[in-house]
Amino acid sequence: GEVERDERAALATLRHRGEQIERDDRVRRAGRADDEIGRAHPVIAEELQLAGLELRAGKSRSEVLLDFGRRVGVDDVSAFVAVLLQSDRYNTYDFGFDQYVWKSRVRLSTTFFYNRIKQLTAFDSSGRINAATDPYGRTSGYLNGAGGLSRGLEFGYEARLTSTTTVQGSYTFTNAVNDRDVQVPGFWLALTTPRHTATFLVTQRIGKRADVTFDLFKSGEFFVPYFATGRTRPFLSPGYTKADLVGGYKLWASDKRNVRLYGKVENVFNRLYYENGWLVPQAW
Repeated sequence: GEVERDERAALATLRHRGEQIERDDRVRRAGRADDEIGRAHPVIAEELQLAGLELRAGKSRSEVLLDFGRRVGVDDVSAFVAVLLQSDRYNTYDFGFDQYVWKSRVRLSTTFFYNRIKQLTAFDSSGRINAATDPYGRTSGYLNGAGGLSRGLEFGYEARLTSTTTVQGSYTFTNAVNDRDVQVPGFWLALTTPRHTATFLVTQRIGKRADVTFDLFKSGEFFVPYFATGRTRPFLSPGYTKADLVGGYKLWASDKRNVRLYGKVENVFNRLYYENGWLVPQAW
C-alpha cells in the first residue's frame, strides 16, 4: 500500500545517504537527519536522531544499528543493517591502569588502544566506480575492502575536590590511517578524526535536589572530504572549542521512581565553529 511505498522510498533515500551511517562518525551525524529523509519518512528520521543520541551516550555501533533496525520494523531496513554489520570485521585491543591518590579522592588513568578494521563496507562517491564496467551500472555505491588502523593513548583524571564538587578531564592522542583511498584518491589519513582531543568537566551539587555541570570539549584540526573541481578532495578543518552547561533538579524521588528536570545550553560561549565541515549553531 501507500505506507509500504513510503517505507521503500525512505529506504532508497537512506541507501543514498548511507555514508552517514557506515562509520561511527557518519552515524553520529544521524542526529541531524536531513530534510530529505524527514520528508520521505518522518519515522525513520526520528529513529536516526535517537540513534545519534545513543552513540553520544556511549552505546556501541553494533547495538545502535541493531536497535535502529528493530524499532523501524521494516524488513528491508533490517536486512540493510545486517549487511553493514556482517561485512565489518574488527580487531580491538586496549589496556591501561588506574591509580588512586590523595586518600582515594583523585583517580589517574592511562589507556592504550589499538583498533584494526580488517574489512569494511564503505560508500564510494569519489567517481572511481565506472558505470561502463560496474555490473550494476553504478557511478557510486558500496564497496567491500580493507579498512584501516587507529591507535593511540588516553590520559584521564577524576577528582572529588569537596563532597559536592567533582572535576573530570582527559586528553586523547589518535593516530589513524586508511588501508584504501576510497573516499579521496591518494589520501590515506583517516577523515574527520582529529589527532588531539581534550575534555574538562565540572559537576557541582547544590543542596539535595539540584546540580550543575560545565562540559568543555577541545578538538584539534582534522581533514574532511569535499567534492570540488570534479572530484573529492581533503580539506583541513580547524580545531574548535565548545562548552555546554547542564542543570538538573530532582522533582520527586521514591524507592522505585525518580523524576528529574534537565535543562541544557549548547555552545554556551556562543562560539562560531564547524564540525565535520558543517556550521554548528551558536548558543542554543
